[in-house]
Amino acid sequence: MLKIFNEDCLEWLKKQEDNSVDLIITSPPYNLHNVGGDLKILTYDDDKPENEYQEEQIEILNECYRVLKPTGLMFYNHKNRYVKKKMISPLEWLLKSKFDLRQEIIWNRLTCVDYNRFRFATLTERVYILQKDPNSSFKFKQEAVKFNDIWNIPRPKPKENFTHDATFPVELIYRIINSIDTTWNDKVILDIYAGTGTTAQAANSFGFKEILMVELDKQWNEVINIKFNNQDYEKEPLPTINNKYTKPKHLQFHKLF
Repeated sequence: MLKIFNEDCLEWLKKQEDNSVDLIITSPPYNLHNVGGDLKILTYDDDKPENEYQEEQIEILNECYRVLKPTGLMFYNHKNRYVKKKMISPLEWLLKSKFDLRQEIIWNRLTCVDYNRFRFATLTERVYILQKDPNSSFKFKQEAVKFNDIWNIPRPKPKENFTHDATFPVELIYRIINSIDTTWNDKVILDIYAGTGTTAQAANSFGFKEILMVELDKQWNEVINIKFNNQDYEKEPLPTINNKYTKPKHLQFHKLF
C-alpha cells in the first residue's frame, strides 16, 4: 500500500513510533548552494550554512535510527561535494549519527555534469549502508555476493526523471531491495525524500505491506503515483550461482554479512 505524506521529513519522523520501519532508502538534497550542475530544488533550501546542514542531517539520521527496527537497514545516497576547492565527505556527519556504517557502495553514474579545472571529473556518488544493530538478521542473498562495491548504473535519462534533476535510477533501488535475503509482504519501506517516487516504483515489485513516501513538494504527488504503477523498466536478475559454485577459501562470506 502506497502512502504519500507532504510534510517536512524531520517533523514527520518525530511523529512516528519507535521500531516501526524495516527498510529506509533515501537521498537528501546535497546543499549545493544553488550552483550545482545536477540539481534543481523548488521547495527545499539548498543553500544552508554547511554546519547547519550537517547538524540537520545528523538529527534526521537519528530520527531514522529511532523508527528503524533493530533488524532493519538504511541506504543513504549522497556524494562528495566541493566547496571553495575543499572536498566535503558525507562521512563527516554520518559517523556522528547513532548508526553504524556497514558498508560504502560507490555508484558510478558513468557521466559527469560538473566539470572543473581544479579537480578531476567526478563520476561517482555513494550509497552508505547503515545499520542499527550489528547483529541485524538482514543479510544479502548468496547470489548478490557476486556484486562488488562499485555499481556502474547510468543516471536516468531526461525523459525518465519528469524534469526533476536529482533522481536516482530505479535500477539502483531495485538492486538494493532484490539483493536482501528476506520476504517483504509483512514489511514497511520508507523514503523520507521521495522526490518523483523512484523508491516506490522499485518497491512495488516486491509486495511490501506499506510503502511510505515523504515529500515536501506536493507537485510530485501525481508523478509518484504514475511511477508507482509503471513497471516498464529492466529488472536486473541476480548473478547466477550454479550448484557447483564453491566459495573461494579467502572469502569468508559469513563474516561479511
